[in-house]
Amino acid sequence: MRSWRCLVVVASLGGLSLSGTPQPAVAVEKPRPGIELDVGWSGRYHPGEGMPVRVRVAADRLVRGDLEVSVDTRGFMTVPSVVVPVEVPGGSTKEYLVVVPTAIDPVGVDVVASLEGSGLVEGRSRAESAGDTELVGLLPGVLDGRPLPGTAPLAVDVGTAQFSAVDPAALATPAALSSLDVLGVAPGELRSLGSDAKAEVLAWVAGGGRLLVDDPAGSDVAGLPAPWQPAEAGRSRAGLGEVRSTGGAMAAGAFTGLVEPTPAGRTPSERFGNHEPMDATLAFDAGLRIPQLSWLVGFLLAYVLVAVPLTLTVLRRMGRGELGWLVLPLVSLVFTAVGYLAGRDLRDDAVTSHGTVLTLTDVGVRATTHLGAVSNAGGTVTTSFPASWSVVPSGNQFFGPTAPVVAGQTNDGLELRQRLQPGQFGITAATGPVALEGGLEITATATGDHIEGTLRSTLPFDLEDVGVLQGQQGTRVGRISAGGEATFQLPLDVGGDRGDPFMGPGRGLWLEVARFDRPPDRSSAVSLALWDAFETRSPAGFRSPGSLVVGGWTRDFVPPVSRVPGTLKGRTLVVSIAAVASEGPATPGSVRTELVRSAVSHDGGFSGGSFVWRFTAPDGGDDFDTAALVLRAPQQGLALDVWRDGAWHPLEAGGGAPAGVAGPPDFEGFLGPSSDRRLPAGAAEGGVLWIRGTPGPDGHVDPFLIPLVDAVTVRGAA
Repeated sequence: MRSWRCLVVVASLGGLSLSGTPQPAVAVEKPRPGIELDVGWSGRYHPGEGMPVRVRVAADRLVRGDLEVSVDTRGFMTVPSVVVPVEVPGGSTKEYLVVVPTAIDPVGVDVVASLEGSGLVEGRSRAESAGDTELVGLLPGVLDGRPLPGTAPLAVDVGTAQFSAVDPAALATPAALSSLDVLGVAPGELRSLGSDAKAEVLAWVAGGGRLLVDDPAGSDVAGLPAPWQPAEAGRSRAGLGEVRSTGGAMAAGAFTGLVEPTPAGRTPSERFGNHEPMDATLAFDAGLRIPQLSWLVGFLLAYVLVAVPLTLTVLRRMGRGELGWLVLPLVSLVFTAVGYLAGRDLRDDAVTSHGTVLTLTDVGVRATTHLGAVSNAGGTVTTSFPASWSVVPSGNQFFGPTAPVVAGQTNDGLELRQRLQPGQFGITAATGPVALEGGLEITATATGDHIEGTLRSTLPFDLEDVGVLQGQQGTRVGRISAGGEATFQLPLDVGGDRGDPFMGPGRGLWLEVARFDRPPDRSSAVSLALWDAFETRSPAGFRSPGSLVVGGWTRDFVPPVSRVPGTLKGRTLVVSIAAVASEGPATPGSVRTELVRSAVSHDGGFSGGSFVWRFTAPDGGDDFDTAALVLRAPQQGLALDVWRDGAWHPLEAGGGAPAGVAGPPDFEGFLGPSSDRRLPAGAAEGGVLWIRGTPGPDGHVDPFLIPLVDAVTVRGAA
C-alpha cells in the first residue's frame, strides 16, 4: 500500500498551571519509573510500513541519554533502529513519538525501547499485523470531542474497520501515517493544517492512502489539488490513492459500511521472488571488484607450490632443512601482504554509490535513495539526509544482512550510522521529498484495441530507455531529452497473458539492456535492482488496467545526501503513474482495477481465502452500466461472485460477450481458457464494482506463475 519514512518529534506531557488565587495543596503521586510503549495504530500495523511508537519515559530522578527503539525481527530481516536524545526531569513523565521501519513478516513483531545507563527497565510491547482490518485514522475535527467509534463492518463483506485518533504530532511526523489505510478529515480541516502536516497527508494519499473528506459530493475541498477534487459521484483518483466525499456521514457517526477495503499489500514471496540484489548492484557501481578467477587460482597455486614443496626442497638440498621453521612463516607473511595489498587496491578507487527511485506525483517528487559505501580502515560510516527524510530498510541483499543501521535526528537532519569492519561494504537507505524542477507530463487514452498517448519531459536531465507499462504488457519508447516529448502506442490485451510470468513486465521490458540472463551491461543506466525496489514498495496492482506506469533512467540526478565518504555517483529510476482516459464509459484499459484482498499466503501458497477486486469507473464517475459490461475471467480455478444489494451473489459463466466485443484470447498456463461473463444490471454503485474470486477444491492457480491481478478484468460494449 504505501511508501516508508521515519522522523522523530518530542512532545512533553503535562504543564505548569499559574494562578493568582491561592490553591489548596493536592497530593500528587509520583510516576512509577519505567518505559511504556503504545505501538502502531491501536496495536496494529502493516508489515513493511513505518510503525508509530509512543514511548512514555517516567523517572524519579533526572534521566538523560539516547532512547533507542527497535523492532525484534527474530532474524527474518535486518531493519534499522531509531535513536532519539531524551531528557526527563525527576518526578515527571515525557512522551516521545518515534516511527520505526518494520520487516514484512506478517505474523507480528515485538517492539523494544531502551535507555542505556538510566537504570530503567526496557519497555516492550507486541504489535500485530492488520490483516483484513482496515486501519482508519480520524482527525480531531471529525471526532469533535466525541469518543472513538468501535470497529465497524466495511462497505463490502471482507473485513472490518478499526479507528484511531490522529494527533498533530503524528500528522507532522514523516512515516507516522504509512501504516494507516484511511484518514478522515472534517470540512475545512485539511486547509487548517500546518504546511508540514498538510504535505505529509498529501504525500501519503499520493502513495496510495484513502482520504475521506466529510464535505458534500461535488463540492470544492479546500486544501486539495485541483485534479484531486471529488467528482459529482463523490470520489476522485489521487495518484495511487483516492479522495472520497462522505457528505457529513462521519460527523453523524455513521461509520457502518462507510470504509471501503483498500489495495492489498505484497506478500514476502511476491516481494522477494526473482529479484536482483541491491547490495551487488551498489557494490559494482561503487567500484568494488572481485579478482578474476585466473588470478586467484594462480595466486593460490603459487602459494601451495612455494610454501611447502619448493621451499623445503631448496633448503634440504642446501643442507639447511631446519631453517624451514623460519622460512615458512616468512613466506606466509609475504603472501599475506601481497593478498592484502591486492585486496586494498581493489577498494582504493571505490566511491560511494547510490541507487535512487524518483516518484513524480501531483504534489511533488519523492526520492528513495539506497547508498553503498566501503570502509577501508573500519569504523562508523555516517551519512546525513534532510530533516524531512526518514530511514527505510536497505532492500533485497544477496550477501546476507548488512551491518546494523542506527538512525538519529540531529540539527543537520536525519543521520544514519553504520559500523563497518575493515574492507566491509555497507548499505543504507532513506526516503523523503526532493525539490526538482519540471516533471513528466503523460496523456493516455484507451481507444479501440490499444492505448495511445504522449510523454513530455520538463525535467532538467535526459531520460534513457523510457518504457511504458500496463498490466503484463510494456513498450519501449527510447530516449527523451530534457524538454523533449515522444508518442507511444501500447497494444490493448486486457486480461491477456503476453508478459513473462517469471520476469514480470518491468523485467521483460528492460531485459535486453540489463541482461538478467547473462552478465549485465554496467554501462547502461538501467538497474533491475532499482525497478525491484520500486515494485516492492508499491501496492498490488499498481500497474493494472486503468493505470499507466512510465519509467526512465538517468545518471545525472544527485540525491540530497551529505557527509558521504568520497565521491557520490549512481543511477536513478524516474517513475510516474497516470490514469488512462476513456473514449467512452468503461473502455477496456481505462477501468481502474485494484486487488483489495489476496488469497496468497505468507509462504506463497493459498491461505484458504479469496481474491477480491475493485473496479472503478474512469475519472471517478458513476457511469457504469453493468448490463453493458462483461467480466473476463478464467473458466477454471475461480468461483466468481459479485457484490450486490449488500451480499455476494454467484456470477455464472457463459452468456458470451455483448455485440462488438472481440472474443477473448486463451489463457496459457495454469488458468486455462478465459471467458466473458455478463454482469447483472445495477451491480455497480457509485461507479464501483466488486468481484470476489475463490479458488475451488479442484482449481489450482500458482501465484508465482500467473499475475492474477490482471487475469480478472471488465470490458465494455464497443
